[in-house]
Amino acid sequence: MRTFLVITIVALTISACGRKSQSSCLANLREIDGAKAMLASDQKLTNDAAVTKEQLLPYVREWPQCPQGGQYSLGKMGESPKCSYSAHSHYEEPRD
Repeated sequence: MRTFLVITIVALTISACGRKSQSSCLANLREIDGAKAMLASDQKLTNDAAVTKEQLLPYVREWPQCPQGGQYSLGKMGESPKCSYSAHSHYEEPRD
């Protein structure tokens, strides 16, 4: 019985850590997407315009890092940013 309880607590802790990591990553993706929207507005960029990290740096306090070491791909202006870490879903913001 005691072993079962320990295993359950460990499993729940691991699950909670994974959710926290995913939430942090999704918040980072939202921040990147917001920076892309501000850049698009300031520069009058279209949805098919390429975007670089260097262009977005003025719009973020500090470049976000995936808590699991994933890499963020920015995509074109009209695309949502994505994380390379497989357990993190990519952020999808509804577009006009």
